[in-house]
Amino acid sequence: GMIETDTLTPGFYMIKETKAPIGYDILKEEIRYCVKAGEYNHVVVEDTALGSLTIKKLDSKTNEPISGAVFKVENADTSDLVGLKTTDANGEATFAGLKEGFYIVTESQGPDNYTKTPCSKTIHVEYGKKAYLEFKNAENGSLKITLQDKHTNKFLAEGQFIVTRESDQTVVFDSKTDETGTLILGTLLPGWYTVCQTYAPDKYTIIESQMKIEIKEGQQSTVSFFNETAGLIIEKVDAQTPSLTLEGARFQVRRNGDGIVVGEFVTGKDGLAMVD
Repeated sequence: GMIETDTLTPGFYMIKETKAPIGYDILKEEIRYCVKAGEYNHVVVEDTALGSLTIKKLDSKTNEPISGAVFKVENADTSDLVGLKTTDANGEATFAGLKEGFYIVTESQGPDNYTKTPCSKTIHVEYGKKAYLEFKNAENGSLKITLQDKHTNKFLAEGQFIVTRESDQTVVFDSKTDETGTLILGTLLPGWYTVCQTYAPDKYTIIESQMKIEIKEGQQSTVSFFNETAGLIIEKVDAQTPSLTLEGARFQVRRNGDGIVVGEFVTGKDGLAMVD
């Protein structure tokens, strides 16, 4: 940390620091110094260590560190961007070389399976000190919706569902069940949701159109809907034991108004014959 000059003529000199060491703030004032003849002239220049800010991202339930969150730091007075950094395996992002003052920290991108913190935070950084700031979030949950035939338990495609978050009445999903009769919704904020079936598949009618379900942190919740055919269901049972269903009974169905035969239908193993 020493600099020696060549021999100087006695007199007054102005000393100005043009570049500070890494991690230190540059001295803005010039130093006026008198060089005396025949003496060892020694000038001490003191720099102030800059501060640092470490941001930590944690799971609000387990307190485990979370990697992959992106944070933006800005100077609160000038709005100048300090930088963007992503939390590491320890859930930390450190911004070094900060001058004393207030800084605004914003989570600009949440990690996988987490929703970013919506509000920014302000923190004061001091010279020569380390500042720390924590952001905690709950892990998102997910929702599985299934749609089945009430009588056969067959999974049904093309059922339309709308999912609404209860806390703010935001519609978070509006789609149809796939070929497996399911819908999977990931990255949902924990809380209560309303699931509403708005349309049934062809030849089916809705039985119960609306259900409420709670989404919990880091868990998948399941809600099951059942539809039934819009046609006629014939059930064949034993007269003495109604719980005993009978297979192989054949029925002819005629339209009452004009007597036209709709068709003949045979009961299956479940004792049901479906007229669609």
